[in-house]
Amino acid sequence: MADNINVLDSDGNVVKKATRDAGATIGHIDKVSIMDSANVDAIGAVTAAPVANTLLGRIKAIQDLVTGVGPSTLFAAVTPSDSTDVTPTTGKRIYVGGSGNLTMQGSNGTAATFAVTAGQILPITAKRIMATGTTATGIVILS
Repeated sequence: MADNINVLDSDGNVVKKATRDAGATIGHIDKVSIMDSANVDAIGAVTAAPVANTLLGRIKAIQDLVTGVGPSTLFAAVTPSDSTDVTPTTGKRIYVGGSGNLTMQGSNGTAATFAVTAGQILPITAKRIMATGTTATGIVILS
């Protein structure tokens, strides 16, 4: 099986196209470009915001989805309630404005109390922020 390899100069211009057999080496290469079928960079630059349709862009999107690290586009202040679920229901993080205890119910119905500090962001999806046991203030759901 052969690999197609583009050797690039420091400006990103292709200076050599090579094919190598699996296991073979072609010497020192400063930068390798992996191109897709449309001859577009398939890996992407290593930046804080890689291009969406590159491998790194897709990996970052998956990481943001799993960890909830991406920027919040929806947010809503929460009034703790023992009977009302939070909205938006897609919230992946909870911001706490004032220190105290935060009692939350998960999607399985189990409640837990967390000691939180002012300005803390919890990477948690909560079904409900309970009034009973919650003393923290300034609670905002981020999605």
